[in-house]
Amino acid sequence: MPYDTKNRIQTDNSCHLPQLKEGDRGNAVETLQRLLVFYKYLTAKDVTGRFDRETACAVQKFQHGFHLLPDGIVGQKTWHALNYAFLSLEQHF
Repeated sequence: MPYDTKNRIQTDNSCHLPQLKEGDRGNAVETLQRLLVFYKYLTAKDVTGRFDRETACAVQKFQHGFHLLPDGIVGQKTWHALNYAFLSLEQHF
């Protein structure tokens, strides 16, 4: 399974990732935040495991950039876009 070896993020099981929204917390939120750091929508200090307003804004910016509904909710389409773009970049290295 592909991993981001620097941050140890498993990136190939987006179908098993939960829908996330502001107020959520936990490992899935931390994974989301690490991916948003990778894409430069957040900084490392923003990785808290809490889906706060800063994370919601970063999600909306990512969604807008990938032509998704910028609602700030991380559902399957957003997880897929996060993983697809990451895996596409990984194949070039």
